Amino acid sequence: MRVKHEALLVVADLIRGVSAAQDLFAKSVSRGTGGVQDAVTHLIWLAITSQIPFNIRTAATYCFKCYVHKRAELRSVLTASLSAMPPSAAKLGTNVEIGIVFFFFLSFPVSSDDSHTFF
Repeated sequence: MRVKHEALLVVADLIRGVSAAQDLFAKSVSRGTGGVQDAVTHLIWLAITSQIPFNIRTAATYCFKCYVHKRAELRSVLTASLSAMPPSAAKLGTNVEIGIVFFFFLSFPVSSDDSHTFF
């Protein structure tokens, strides 16, 4: 698991603020036991799944923050999507609640320093 954690941090640092790298990341896919999934969806799944170790979830959250860093248009689409969530979404359980918390993570900017050192 340490390798996955480090890999997520490396990807995050590579894509932070580089729109070409962010676009390439968005077009990437993840192949796992659950089949093929786009990389961004897989990243969100890693961040909100409680069975995933904490260091992987925080690294996935940091990677997602780096994916939307300096992408105001993408952040506004995500904000609109989350704020337009229907009340019936509460039936989906804790993943919706965690998704809302995940939204608040996006509210804080990624600094230019080595902000992932606490992982």
